[in-house]
Amino acid sequence: MKPVVVLSSQDPEFCFLLQYILEAEGYAVCLATKPDQVIRLADHPSTHAILLDCLADNLDAICKGLKRGALTGRIPIAALVGANSDRHIDLIEAGIDESLVRPLAPARLLQFLKTGVTSGQQGEDLGRFGSGRTLRQLEIEINLASQSVRCNGQPLDLAPIGFRLLQYFLQFPNVVHSRQSLIAAAWRGTRRVDPRTVDVHIGRLRQALRSLSGYDAIRTVRTAGYMLETRARHSV
Repeated sequence: MKPVVVLSSQDPEFCFLLQYILEAEGYAVCLATKPDQVIRLADHPSTHAILLDCLADNLDAICKGLKRGALTGRIPIAALVGANSDRHIDLIEAGIDESLVRPLAPARLLQFLKTGVTSGQQGEDLGRFGSGRTLRQLEIEINLASQSVRCNGQPLDLAPIGFRLLQYFLQFPNVVHSRQSLIAAAWRGTRRVDPRTVDVHIGRLRQALRSLSGYDAIRTVRTAGYMLETRARHSV
């Protein structure tokens, strides 16, 4: 039976992204929007961890219920907080084990799920987001062990942010990624990143790929974000 991660959030896009990441790592995700659902699932033997989105209106009720039921400490519970959140003390008192800052770095989340803590390491050896394997889409190939990229058979030198952006696109092709999800995947820090900065880095990455492939592999989806489109290219 797969370990279950209980996710309490009222943000559909955020839930979809986390569910995609966690299921790729072998977890089952159970969405719970009501406090009594979270509390009930916290006591289930298959529950591996709980993720609480602090943007949810019912966070206080959930925290009080977990504390009242003496469930804290039995399984790891992480609060997903904004960069400027002032609720850290309240969350600690409620029994939260860890605060993970949004936009969320996938490797940091996976480290918490595997160890119950985040030590500040990048977690490069964790699961699908850091294994020593090769990713291939179109003419693009990334070797995660050597941190190298080849496009159309030629080496491509990328800065760390460009590398992580490309890695994320190759891991999830044909999916529209918002700027916030790209920030979470590539910047991996707690500082705020202007969405326009994402556009600049995407432009550089797109230009680098175009110089070797002869076409734009990364497509802009108006008002939504960016995607690496492989289906249309393969069908030509």
